[in-house]
Amino acid sequence: PRPPHTDALEDLLIHLLSKGLISTEDLITGLATYTVQLEDLSLDVPKAPALLGHAVGSAVAAGILTIDALPQLLEGDYGAEPKRNLAAAAFKQVKAKLGEGKLKELCTAGGVKAGSFLEADPQLDGDLPSTEDFLKAEGLAGAVPL
Repeated sequence: PRPPHTDALEDLLIHLLSKGLISTEDLITGLATYTVQLEDLSLDVPKAPALLGHAVGSAVAAGILTIDALPQLLEGDYGAEPKRNLAAAAFKQVKAKLGEGKLKELCTAGGVKAGSFLEADPQLDGDLPSTEDFLKAEGLAGAVPL
């Protein structure tokens, strides 16, 4: 379960963006300050990737962010597991709010392919499942292109 105040924070961010009080660039910059240190952050706050992903997904579903911001936010030389946790939460939130078909449409239109930014590095990640198996396990195989 998510802490109850996270929905209020997401609603506040979306409201501020929709009123033009902060820009999409401001939101991406703010999120990036956390995603660049996602692996370390996930050690201190294990739910951080899922919470950040949920916020990203909510912003995408509200039309505030485009889904192609997701790979941009997950750039970095850290392991695939926290990236996958964040991405899965974002994808699932979009799917829950807009449906699987719309998620697929947004990914296709935005050029988002999970294999390009969620692939595991055997030296860094050990034996994580393939991106395809990860998407299947998360119930996203039909909606998120490889």
